[in-house]
Amino acid sequence: MTNRRIVLGLLAGGLLASSCGDDTARAPRTTAAAPGQAYGAQVASYDLAADGPQRFLVGLIGADNGLIVGGEVSLDFRYFGQNASETAAQADGELLLSDVPAVFTVVADGVAPPDGDGPRIKEGNEGVGVYEAADVEFDEPGFWQVIVNADLNGVSVKVSAAFEVAAEHRIVNTGEAAPRTVNLLESAGLLHQVRVGAGTVRSGRW
Repeated sequence: MTNRRIVLGLLAGGLLASSCGDDTARAPRTTAAAPGQAYGAQVASYDLAADGPQRFLVGLIGADNGLIVGGEVSLDFRYFGQNASETAAQADGELLLSDVPAVFTVVADGVAPPDGDGPRIKEGNEGVGVYEAADVEFDEPGFWQVIVNADLNGVSVKVSAAFEVAAEHRIVNTGEAAPRTVNLLESAGLLHQVRVGAGTVRSGRW
């Protein structure tokens, strides 16, 4: 296992604490900044939808495989459409959002970097974290790309990662009503054929 895979595993473990996922949600793709550069990004938001403002989370990996912490970065968002094969053939998507500020937030055990310090490589007992942008709105479902613009120790870095936006949220948040379900037995007219022990369900009587 390479050092980069180990770091990605540590980052993913920390990111899980900041978002809710399910078996149907597609994991975002991690990408490098450009050939010859070792920076990387990992989208941490697993339930993005084109139905209103929401927070957007992204983690960063440094050139020496260290995690990036602290400070603030700027995000641009490009839209590639809803067709996966057409998306793969596009060199650049349509720029729909730009210069969106994202502030570092600790999501795993450890202390936060001092205010105003960073972005920079994680040190000592500092916690794993993500850069959080509030109230981001995606107008269309489909395939998107985030471009993270950061100033790391005086060096301008631009790194991107692809992710998918659904038409509506797949996960029920705390306080929201659960989605309605269909009683398959009742809809198929089989409810009164179900036997419980020695009795039969008959018109609501056991």
